[in-house]
Amino acid sequence: MGDKIRFVALGGLDSNGNNCYCLEINGDIFVISAGIGYPDKFASGIDFIIPDFSYLVENKDRVVAYLISHGHDDTLGAITYLYEKVKAPIYASKFTKYLLQQLCKQRNVNFDNYDVREQEPSSEFYVKDHKIRFFQITHSLPETSGIAISTSEGNVVFSGDFIIESSGNKYFNFDFKALAKLSEENNFLLLMDSLNSSKTGYTSPSHRVSSYVRHALNDCNGRLYVSVYYQNIYNFIEIMDECIKSNRYICFYDEETYEIYHSISSLGIYNVDPQFIIHVDDISKYKNSSICIIISGMGDLLYRKISMLALKDISEQRFYISEDDTFLLLTPAASNFEVLAVSCLDELYKTDCNVINISRKQIKKMHPSEDDIKLFISLINPKYYIPVKGVYQDLIANAEVAASMKTGLSHKNIYLLDNGTAIDFVNGEIKLNYIENDKVKVGYLMVDGIGVGDVESGIILERNKLSEEGIVVMSLLVSLSAKKIIGGPDIQMRGYLYLKESETILKGIENLFIETVNKYLEQEKPFNKNECISEIKELVSKYTRRTTLRCPVIEPEIILVD
Repeated sequence: MGDKIRFVALGGLDSNGNNCYCLEINGDIFVISAGIGYPDKFASGIDFIIPDFSYLVENKDRVVAYLISHGHDDTLGAITYLYEKVKAPIYASKFTKYLLQQLCKQRNVNFDNYDVREQEPSSEFYVKDHKIRFFQITHSLPETSGIAISTSEGNVVFSGDFIIESSGNKYFNFDFKALAKLSEENNFLLLMDSLNSSKTGYTSPSHRVSSYVRHALNDCNGRLYVSVYYQNIYNFIEIMDECIKSNRYICFYDEETYEIYHSISSLGIYNVDPQFIIHVDDISKYKNSSICIIISGMGDLLYRKISMLALKDISEQRFYISEDDTFLLLTPAASNFEVLAVSCLDELYKTDCNVINISRKQIKKMHPSEDDIKLFISLINPKYYIPVKGVYQDLIANAEVAASMKTGLSHKNIYLLDNGTAIDFVNGEIKLNYIENDKVKVGYLMVDGIGVGDVESGIILERNKLSEEGIVVMSLLVSLSAKKIIGGPDIQMRGYLYLKESETILKGIENLFIETVNKYLEQEKPFNKNECISEIKELVSKYTRRTTLRCPVIEPEIILVD
């Protein structure tokens, strides 16, 4: 009797983020990734999103290992929320362990409670008699690995986030020997990264930024500012290398940016002569033309940081941008903050500095494009194939690439799954659980800085309405014994209309407020505050919609003094 194998995704098959894949072998659950995702513009006030881990919590006694390929937030970021409920050994590289330690520090979690078993990027170990192999691959973080798990039917291989490249840097090395060794074995199932699958050719060298930095350094008369995403260590090192080659001194914009250099230098991954690193307190001692300022951050937060710099809305005046400076943006915006990025770019142009904006067409994300995928498939030659990691159109593009190779992969053994749809293999044969009752519970929990999963859709809708339509707050004092209004009304508007242009509207709202309160006070039955407020909201909403074609949030308050 062969191993009974099940694969199900709790997240990662409909978005760029929230990756969490469960591989079950004879009931034992191996969790591959536990990541977060970021909200779109319609989820106001949400910091990030995590998968619903109910399935793992309900089956926590069966979870035997967390296998973490690297330390990006879409792979590691949710583990602090999961681990407190479902404990199991975490297998990860030294650098990934370091990032987890930093994550715990940020979230006030005790890292000492975590059972982290450090592995080399290419290594092997056993869990429940199954050989687990990490094989090093090239990605934007050092010490990133793909993962292979042995079963009686052959290996289940997770590609990880990779590109085909020989960088020469051992921390970003693609271990072709390890993959070639794996290719000689029976490989049962391949789970393949899909984020770049619609791109033709190989991703390399389009992921590199060295040439852009080099040209900017050569052409810049003043200081060079360079933006780089916080989690792209590969590009960060490229920037520093080019600065050293051109004898430019490097100044880190803030502690967040310095932390990147500190992390890789303290772990021995990358070091430079200390004379090239200068502090802002010493920046005036150097010619502007000899200085490069690196500014980093996460996603939209980086663009907010750059906007504040461009607007001079910062306390450190020594970082102000002048017209002789050059600002090189090596951070193409994601779709969920493109509007913010355009606004930021506009503010940069207003400084009269030379702005160089590198687009997504010029810099590819460090994920496999069509030819990367084809090479990987040709080596692994799996019996079954499942595209993972990406929105549905990415998964489809990935499946089409695999099917186009005519190496035995087709609609018969390539599976496009939904989150929660389990796929079972019994004695090497496949069984799909299409029945709704057989689906694993999945979903997303929103984290807004206060709690996890307690942000209801109604709250999100109200936040969106506030951001788009504004708010009208009104209050007055009522004496129940005298049955009359004794103070107010006071009406305030925010984000709705400018007061100078709204006298007529304001008067109309005031009249409706007073008339409705008086109507309820004149009734013989006791004054019902809740019913009165409800009617005021309805009447004022209809009035604002009719007169201004806008629907602000209406918040009346009736203060009873006796």
